[in-house]
Amino acid sequence: MKARNTSGELRRLAAGSGARVVRLWQEMGRALLYVQHFEQALVTWLVLVFDVAPVTARADVEKAFEAARGRTLGALLKRLREKVKPTPNVDKLLAEMLDERNWMVHRLIYESADTLDGPDKAFGELVSRVRNVGERAAHLQQEFGTLLFDVVQAKYGIDIERLDAEAVQILSGRRQGTIHGRRLKRRRTSRD
Repeated sequence: MKARNTSGELRRLAAGSGARVVRLWQEMGRALLYVQHFEQALVTWLVLVFDVAPVTARADVEKAFEAARGRTLGALLKRLREKVKPTPNVDKLLAEMLDERNWMVHRLIYESADTLDGPDKAFGELVSRVRNVGERAAHLQQEFGTLLFDVVQAKYGIDIERLDAEAVQILSGRRQGTIHGRRLKRRRTSRD
């Protein structure tokens, strides 16, 4: 196997194919943001379902979140599988997400360096694969967010419909400047 100088290749490609590299980096950045949102949703779900009781000191909750945030996606998924038995389809989706995320983060440049300045079709397929990582992560984040609402409602007794109604009021400006009925202090800006 031939060793590659990927940083040198990237500098060469950026000089000659800058727009392509920038397009790929934009898609990678977008995908990584979605992956991070998914990981945070998974952390939140795992902590609230398995690590804290409904009545837990705030400091203990924060410690549980801090510990969970330090785990890799692979470790989080392993923990999920230890705690619940995902259906084969869900388990396959999670495994594919982890594989594709790891490919994008650790192997994309090495495995795809020839594609970066190769044919348009191959480059388009590479960008599509990266975009798919982000879209898959966004979908999983939404699913775990939905599951989280179920947990919050059942385990902690929070009325989700009331919470949604408050959020709609705040976002629509009807309760601008308040959270949970309390008035927020307005920050001064350079326009004041």
